[in-house]
Amino acid sequence: MATENIPYKIPENEASVFYPPIGDAPELTRDNMREIQHYAFKITDITFQTLRNETRLELLNIATQYTKKIFSFLPHKFSETTSHTVNDSGKNAAEQLYESFLPVEPIISHRYCPESIPIILTGHEPIFYHPGIWIKNHLAYYLAEKLKGISINLIVDSDSCKAGFVYVPCFSEESASIQKVSFVEGKETQAYEEISLERIEVIERFKDKVDALLRKNNHDDVKNTVKDMQIMFDCFMYQIRHAYQQGCKDMTGLFTAARKGLENAFGIKNLEIPVSLMCNTKGFYSFFLHILYNAKQFTEIHNEKLNDYRNTHAISSKANPVPDLEIHDTLVELPFWIWEKGGARNKCYARYDAGSIIVTNGNQMELALKKDEDPQKIISRLRSLASHPFHPIKLRPRAITLTMFSRLFLSDVFIHGIGGSRYDVITNGIMKDFFHINPPKYITTTTTLFLPVKTHDIDAKTFPALQKELNDMRTNPERHASGKTRQHPLFLKMVEEKRALIERMRGSDKEKRSQLFHQIKKLNASMFKQITTEFGNRQKKLAAIKEKKAYNKVVKCREYPIGIFPFNALHDHFANVFSESKNKDKQS
Repeated sequence: MATENIPYKIPENEASVFYPPIGDAPELTRDNMREIQHYAFKITDITFQTLRNETRLELLNIATQYTKKIFSFLPHKFSETTSHTVNDSGKNAAEQLYESFLPVEPIISHRYCPESIPIILTGHEPIFYHPGIWIKNHLAYYLAEKLKGISINLIVDSDSCKAGFVYVPCFSEESASIQKVSFVEGKETQAYEEISLERIEVIERFKDKVDALLRKNNHDDVKNTVKDMQIMFDCFMYQIRHAYQQGCKDMTGLFTAARKGLENAFGIKNLEIPVSLMCNTKGFYSFFLHILYNAKQFTEIHNEKLNDYRNTHAISSKANPVPDLEIHDTLVELPFWIWEKGGARNKCYARYDAGSIIVTNGNQMELALKKDEDPQKIISRLRSLASHPFHPIKLRPRAITLTMFSRLFLSDVFIHGIGGSRYDVITNGIMKDFFHINPPKYITTTTTLFLPVKTHDIDAKTFPALQKELNDMRTNPERHASGKTRQHPLFLKMVEEKRALIERMRGSDKEKRSQLFHQIKKLNASMFKQITTEFGNRQKKLAAIKEKKAYNKVVKCREYPIGIFPFNALHDHFANVFSESKNKDKQS
């Protein structure tokens, strides 16, 4: 497989990455639309074009209804209870910011033929986005406006809850650090879609922890920035609290509501659709069945492309970027998850018997499907199992099949971050060989934005020079003694003894050199006792530089959530990114 070896790189300083350049993105989308129109394969018993058009229409309807539901959870007037963590001088600022969060118009509904309207899709887990993730949502809406299309954010609530936390900066006097605060505890093996909050205390406890950490940042040089962060966090969390009080108890809906409130202040009107809802459609089950019927072929191609990718990028781990799928005589691992509602995700397998295919989690769960049964009847059965009142069974795509389905059956262009773009090179290879198509191209973007806090100036050469000097003070203390110490008779005697021992080592055998070396070490230890003051001073300088480096690391973290960023810092950054893009478009 000839993989694209694009050197995607996260910007180290405040900058944004677009691949291809943002000015080329509209034409790339149009090229995709033209390419997709030529796909002529079938999915089970339906032509791709027919199924794609049906699926897009169904998913657009689901996305519209879900987004309206999320907006119904948002508050429509300001409440003074939002500002209990900021002082009186911050209340007016909080109210002004909060007003911009409020929904100003009903969410858009599509009035277009799904076959001809461009759909720009991006997606991520339902977590507290940092700016590097959030730029995808900005770009999706920017392109939708430019192409007169529809932008959709795919909420990957089928992922396991391993990122349900925020990073909070602590610029303390003792040592600056980055603290991690979890929203929920002990849910790492569960999918986000499974997590509901029984009590509002979970929200309040999380908010109190973050507030307490922010309040510690009372230095004069960060005080104003931290006050703006507190105001933003207060408004962001009020969205979550209000949504909960309006009846939204699931973690995905709460996080999405808070993000939508903020996006409203930025004029972003993307539709939203969770993977969990996307998966209960005819299009998705048709896609699942097509891979199930051709599981061995798909798995062999999948593993081959993974192996090619690892060879290209010199990756030795078989678990990176994703594990191979298992193939046994009568058992094949499928690129999907399966589980019962309330449980943890399990791998999904197909076991082949004489006249049937058994879909199983490798344990007790088994679904028997007849090979010659009408695919539409199987789809109806799978949908009924997913909505079973007592034991619903969930089928969800894994990373590669998720973007494969999204790019083929919903979007005209998909916007990735850097991580997604790297593994979707593998997806491209699989689609080429499995469906015999030229895959639609995708867009890659990320951005780096730091907190508006000044960093300490540090000479890059000073730190290693001091470390080297401290090491040398132990092995060659005579070089670092003060003028007074160097004149002391006892010290002078030890220096001379050391020179003599070094001279004797030159003509000695291995055993003798070892003896002389130990004598030199003893002399060094004795001389070192005479320069402890000098050594202590260097240690203090090194410790001061370490503190400055730690402080700078806290400032230069790019993963603080948008919910605690000062609003103006976010606004100015994204306004600059897309105003520069608009200017380039005009010039071209």
